[in-house]
Amino acid sequence: MVVGTLLGLGQTAVASRASAVGIPTQDQVRAALASAPGSNLFWTGRVGSCGSEDDSVKPTAEQYARQHGHKTLEMRLADAGLRMPPFAAPDDHAKKIWRFASAEFARQTSHQTGVVKGTCVRDDNAADKPYDVMIVGDSVSNGYEGDATWRYRLWQWADDQNWQAHFVGPLTGTEKQRAAHPPEPPPLVENAPDTVTAQPDPSEFTGAYARSNDPGFVQGGSAHYAMWGRTLGQDVGTIEAVMAAQGAQGHLPDMLLVELGFNDIGWQGAGADLVDTMKSFVDNARRANPNVQIVLADVPQRTSLGSANPQLPQRTRDYNAALARAVPTWSSPTSPVVIADIDGAMGCNPASTACATAYDGLHPNPLGEYRIASAFGAALHNAFGIGTAAPESPASVPDRQVSTPTGLVFDGTQQGVTVTWNKIVGAHSYDVQWREVASRAAKPWETAVPPARFNRWDLPWQYSFQPVDGRRYEVRVREVTGDADNLTSAWSTPVSGIAHPTTPKPPDEVTAGAAGPGEIDVGWTPVHDDSLTRYAVYVYDTDTPLVFAKVYGYAPTARPPRRITGLTPGHHYQVFICSWNASGEGMPHIAEGTVVP
Repeated sequence: MVVGTLLGLGQTAVASRASAVGIPTQDQVRAALASAPGSNLFWTGRVGSCGSEDDSVKPTAEQYARQHGHKTLEMRLADAGLRMPPFAAPDDHAKKIWRFASAEFARQTSHQTGVVKGTCVRDDNAADKPYDVMIVGDSVSNGYEGDATWRYRLWQWADDQNWQAHFVGPLTGTEKQRAAHPPEPPPLVENAPDTVTAQPDPSEFTGAYARSNDPGFVQGGSAHYAMWGRTLGQDVGTIEAVMAAQGAQGHLPDMLLVELGFNDIGWQGAGADLVDTMKSFVDNARRANPNVQIVLADVPQRTSLGSANPQLPQRTRDYNAALARAVPTWSSPTSPVVIADIDGAMGCNPASTACATAYDGLHPNPLGEYRIASAFGAALHNAFGIGTAAPESPASVPDRQVSTPTGLVFDGTQQGVTVTWNKIVGAHSYDVQWREVASRAAKPWETAVPPARFNRWDLPWQYSFQPVDGRRYEVRVREVTGDADNLTSAWSTPVSGIAHPTTPKPPDEVTAGAAGPGEIDVGWTPVHDDSLTRYAVYVYDTDTPLVFAKVYGYAPTARPPRRITGLTPGHHYQVFICSWNASGEGMPHIAEGTVVP
């Protein structure tokens, strides 16, 4: 016989009114089982010969409960004066009301509890039922190809503590590095993509984990619902359906571990008001499971973004403070809500340019993965009594190893300078440097902006008006897995070649004129080239620093002029047009002057 923690029980549906005379109703049972947090005790199984009900551990459990101020299911029913029928009664209603009582007893149990378990139990015993846990989050929780992830560190702790957590969700992998591909033209204006779809494509999240991860996690413990770029605002509308879909597979989440909000604050300007969105998320989750237990992470501070987002630190502080005030009022007797302090665990200073727990100022490095798992584990232990102790985080963890790229190949026949190399699993990006090699001496290295996201790079015209046909260029590459110097590899051996671009020429004439407040008309002369696949119209706001041009795609058959709307009235815009074919994007033709809509 053992006494241990019990976290999950099965649920059985029963009618709200019993149909047999003398059997209590569901409402009567529910009222009888009302209990304070941490006051319930479960029992299951038999001892001795295990041959009859006389071998039940029930008397031992009741004795233990009286000694420790707890109540078993039967004790609560007796205290309320309810007479329950024998479970073995021939009437099926008797079994149904007992099953409902067991499920209701579990639903009304919160905080730390225990179970007195015999040496032999039924095969379907609820004490042995895995606890379905779904992690909901963004890139911090999804992880990138080659990461161990904090989800793995929590899985390790659960396994060490014998917590029968079964992690569920529609996804299983990390964000994977995209396959190498040529430059992509802008989408056609008439076929512009909608906003980010509500439901993920599982194929996008099949990135591998660190080779050191336990196969038990990779092959059966890595399910989740976390995606790069995901916002809390998106998941408010999807969480109920996602939970219901898991329930249809027999794994309705008993608990949610939620890490969301940075993208709403960082890129959409949210602050303390995001707490209302989080409350809606909790409400929608409870529609799928009224008894779901929820652990909400606060939002971690990231290192300084300088002038790019100066309000981010204060908005993050405002949200975290508002969340701390609100969450204590959100718990119900059957659905507690608590906070995991991952901001404190990560400890990144928003005034600094480096953080010991993040490889880029936000996303956890190997040490940060332990820290976030520790924060969630502490919340699980302190609020729900899971485990004998909260997980510990090591003082230091080796960073990921980097490798120098190899296998560079130069191709001058497409966009003029195209270089590919062997993919490095886990590379977050690749720094690329290039230069023109003159007959007498090489020019200084130029650093490509932005860096390459996969193992291919094509020299774009935007920052240099290169390449030029017939000239020789040299390129070198290095792997990057974070901001620190030790997360960047040595430069590769350079590769060189002569540029012979086969991209199309731009229109001979380009015009732009104001058409109304925030609107301009753009015209151009057609390019007579059968290889043409797209026109790219660039509209650049010269009055707004640090902003990218808006790009609009038009089919070769599009008839100019085309009206561009949604611009800022009174701002100065520069307009230029490029032509595309299968080789890539050609040089631009820039309209004369600027236009003010």
